[in-house]
Amino acid sequence: DPGPPDSQARSARSRRYGRGPQGSRTTRWRRFFVPKASTRFSICHGQDGGSSPPSEEDTIFLHFPRTAAVASLLRHPPPSSSSSSSSLVRHGRRGPAPRPRPAPARRGGPSAGRQLPVALNSCSFSIHIYQLNEEGPSSEHLEEETENIIAASHWVLPAVEFHGLWESLIYDVEVKSHLLHYVTTTLLFSDKNVDSNLIAWNRVVLLHGPPGTGKTSLCKALAQKLTIRLSERYRYGQLIEINSHSLFSKWFSESGKLVTKMFQKIQELIDDKNALVFVLIDEVESLTAARNACRAGTEPSDAIRVVNAVLTQIDQIKRHSNVVILTTSNITEKIDMAFVDRADIKQYIGPPSPEAIYKIYLSCLDELMKCQIIYPREQLLTLRELDMLGYIENNVSKMSILLSEISRKSEGLSGRVLRKLPFLAHALYIQTPTVTVEVFLQALSLVVEKQFEERRRLAACVCDSGYWFGS
Repeated sequence: DPGPPDSQARSARSRRYGRGPQGSRTTRWRRFFVPKASTRFSICHGQDGGSSPPSEEDTIFLHFPRTAAVASLLRHPPPSSSSSSSSLVRHGRRGPAPRPRPAPARRGGPSAGRQLPVALNSCSFSIHIYQLNEEGPSSEHLEEETENIIAASHWVLPAVEFHGLWESLIYDVEVKSHLLHYVTTTLLFSDKNVDSNLIAWNRVVLLHGPPGTGKTSLCKALAQKLTIRLSERYRYGQLIEINSHSLFSKWFSESGKLVTKMFQKIQELIDDKNALVFVLIDEVESLTAARNACRAGTEPSDAIRVVNAVLTQIDQIKRHSNVVILTTSNITEKIDMAFVDRADIKQYIGPPSPEAIYKIYLSCLDELMKCQIIYPREQLLTLRELDMLGYIENNVSKMSILLSEISRKSEGLSGRVLRKLPFLAHALYIQTPTVTVEVFLQALSLVVEKQFEERRRLAACVCDSGYWFGS
């Protein structure tokens, strides 16, 4: 969006590259008004003034932190002919969009909550161009006696199945930025040869919380994101998801040996310094059960060997700068404290708040409008815009206020369930090719009520069964 028409902005507003005004490629650099920390843009190839919408292959993401600007170019193919031109559009609209009005300052300072202009000609850009791997995961096998065990799944990153996963994850806390900063600091300390005996870091992250909150998805999305951002340092990424349950052998004392064999295979991947290796251990409590329970006789003694093997292998691979260990847990009280102490970050991932639920629903509705299942398209307001309007109901805010009420009613549901509800709303209450926003929101409200009713009935059945067995 064009900024103030001062002389300095005019002199830097347009830089042209090409062979001339006719049939040339033109790249226009403009002063942009950035309303938030991350703004999505698209580049459309074709004649100026065309009517075709931007495709998924022509998407550019410009990330604007408050202190610097970083541009990430995603899947941006070269133009098919020399007569094509590039025009910068925002959210599918061609040409420069009108500059939004600055929001009023919030408490906490004169500039708190205010939209800040960013001059692109004074910023440094980091552009990442990459190709997604479409091969899918492969399996890592371990041989045990006469059996062939599938011990892990292996992805080469960036992978097509994780594309867009990072943007779809919505949390109330700044967990995503914290994890990015953590890995950045890890690499910095390694590059500067900081003595790990004086300042310790183990390259281990533990995400814990109730099921369905996106812990495993966040680990996979983080691996994909870092592989792209660190493409100048590492040629590709490797993601190894360990199947914890398969490492327990039916033969006594063999489980610890299987863990050692698995980490030996991981060590072979780490030895390639052109690769950034991520080790994902989902439900890590399976491998790191508390040894106190083992000593008390409530767990088999073979489990002690597994815990010892895991801790030993972590201590060995943490010496390498190109590895990050990502772990998740639903039952943190069962994890051995020696493993918990080794985790640099222990982040709780809880159910989303009504504000986060609103953003999740908003992204679902936007996708259904894009696919024309919800038609005609209607503009839904953000929570910030509703705050500015004081939640006063009118023709513009009516549907958004209804969505905010549904979001408050959905509190307590996990992110996994919330992403299913739009599908269930259509399947159970609509069943037509197209539907209006109002009708869809009414169906969504009904399916939310149905979810809580099913949970109450399930809880009642469990209580009745428990009473019956007890009697």
